[in-house]
Amino acid sequence: MFSRQKYVTPLELYEAALNACQTLYVANGGSRHDTWKVRPYPETAAISCSTYGTVKNWLLFMPAFDPNTLLPRWKAELIAAYTVHELLHTLWTDFDAVKQSTIAGIHSLVNALEDNRIEYRAIKGDLVNVSEASQLLQMLNAYIWDRDSKKPGFDLANPNSFAFALNLVIFHERHKYVSNFPKDWRKRVRQDMLPMFDLALAEFGKLKSTADCLALAKRLQAMASALPQQPQQPQTDRPQQGRPCPKCE
Repeated sequence: MFSRQKYVTPLELYEAALNACQTLYVANGGSRHDTWKVRPYPETAAISCSTYGTVKNWLLFMPAFDPNTLLPRWKAELIAAYTVHELLHTLWTDFDAVKQSTIAGIHSLVNALEDNRIEYRAIKGDLVNVSEASQLLQMLNAYIWDRDSKKPGFDLANPNSFAFALNLVIFHERHKYVSNFPKDWRKRVRQDMLPMFDLALAEFGKLKSTADCLALAKRLQAMASALPQQPQQPQTDRPQQGRPCPKCE
């Protein structure tokens, strides 16, 4: 997708991400009349859009870097992975359902399921002209686990990290992504939440739309509400693979 040179600048990466999205979006069924822009964003990636008439104006947020630095090859591949992931949201995510998830207070939980749903479609061949999609998305998954699991206070058993943990569990169990995510995760999560993980894993193959993810997230929310001494619903603002901003007007 991107240049194979050893070092690249952030501007080169953003331009490559923009060009890749413009080309691949149309190749995968997006309208050639829709527009794209790229902006730096703290730590992770995101996507949003505004609609004028029939034209969608996509705004792709990419991890921010010092503009004067030269970035190693692996960071170029990381940006390529983020680009593929956000592209999947523009192709297959229903932003009306994303808005509903925000209103219901379960945006992160829906996004955790939706990330898995769209990436599963991609690695199974629904995304055209990106032969390296599976490799890039697996690399992104491994990077996010390595980055976030080292943050102070991180604990898979924290109920407030349920959405983040569920996101990684499904990638591990259903996509078979290779990473340092612990194989004994069942022993590390909050034990009375195991039925919630099991429900999500059992229902994952039935998720055909963002609306399906929203419906499953509501079932998980209801299960969480029934747990004893639950301080709040299983939400997290930890970055996942990337996320659709709940703004598509």
